[in-house]
Amino acid sequence: YKSDVSVTVPCTDSVSKCTQASYTKTASLEGANSVSIQISDKAGNTNTCSNTYYIDKYNPTCGTATLTSGTAGSNGWYKTAVTVSVGCNDANCSQTAFSTTSTLQGKNDLTVTISDKSGRTATCSAGTYYVDSVKPSCDGWSGTSTSWTNDDRTIKVKCTSNKK
Repeated sequence: YKSDVSVTVPCTDSVSKCTQASYTKTASLEGANSVSIQISDKAGNTNTCSNTYYIDKYNPTCGTATLTSGTAGSNGWYKTAVTVSVGCNDANCSQTAFSTTSTLQGKNDLTVTISDKSGRTATCSAGTYYVDSVKPSCDGWSGTSTSWTNDDRTIKVKCTSNKK
């Protein structure tokens, strides 16, 4: 539950009748709330009805983002996709950490949505990562590696790759 829980237990007794038609208690604490309601009839017989209600009134908060996989390259780039795990700072989180993986070549602004057991969510930044898993290509060669020539050649090579 995301707020206080009002619990009403109806009382039925076909012989001496109940002292009240229903009994109500409110559960309002964050976390587990054990609610017990004792009902009775006019003859003095009693019964205790119990249940536990879980209340989470607050959104989860983002923990630390930790890089869990990815091969570092040079100049702040990664050569493989990166996976980042973000912790959840809430006693009622549905799990202790949530992960995301980069899916794009180039700049990846990663976010993770964390959730708690009551369905409340928060979106967390997992950082910015640059990924380039494609080798650069060399353009501008003329001839083949087995070509022979009898004069001087000027070879210009253009290297293309992702840019940061």
